[in-house]
Amino acid sequence: MGKNKKNRKVSKLLNRKNMILFLVFLLAGVITFLLLGYIQTENNKKLIQEEAEKSKVLTVNDLINPDVSLTSDTSDTSVENIANGLKSQIDKQIAAKENPIDTVKELAGVLSNTTNEKRQDQPSSFLEDFLANRKDTLWFDDSNSTPDQAQVNYWTADLYACLVYNFQNIMENKFTDADGKPIDTTKEQLKYIDLYLAIANDPASHPPIADQDKDAVVGYIYREVNDFSELKNRLTTGVATQ
Repeated sequence: MGKNKKNRKVSKLLNRKNMILFLVFLLAGVITFLLLGYIQTENNKKLIQEEAEKSKVLTVNDLINPDVSLTSDTSDTSVENIANGLKSQIDKQIAAKENPIDTVKELAGVLSNTTNEKRQDQPSSFLEDFLANRKDTLWFDDSNSTPDQAQVNYWTADLYACLVYNFQNIMENKFTDADGKPIDTTKEQLKYIDLYLAIANDPASHPPIADQDKDAVVGYIYREVNDFSELKNRLTTGVATQ
């Protein structure tokens, strides 16, 4: 009889342990279910937000919002709105005899970031038109000071660099023309590489710095010289510079 009582105690202990294990597994399952549900909900919210951002029509005022990202997926309407807003600012600056370079570079950046196959030539169209018809506005006062030749050269080279990268992007992404053929922008890349390098090597782009100022004044640095020289060699010979 004592043995049966002992067996009953052991059985009760086992049942209690099994019940505890069952409750633990049940609790773990509930927590896992709730966690997966939360993750799914957050992912859904993120997807909804991303879709809302894509569908939202942006304006130039959205450029100050750090949460707004301009990409090749940005809608045509948003790109057009922002571009028109910045172009309007440029027109107003020029009319007021104010140097438009900062707004020009901002617009060039917007057009470059939103380039896709459909909008492949938007940066080059804008920049080539500006350089052909409004380059002289770079001589307007900037921050209450009149730029010199070296400064204008530096700004112009920056715009040439933007053009090089735009035409390079067209080829690297294998954008096609109306006939579905890949577009070859080798000629355009070489044109603006040469213009950039010509400015970089022009003595007028590097005015002498007085000895007493050399520790404080760096001068104009043309950072794309090496990369563009290598790119030019690759485009003309098909071989990268070693």
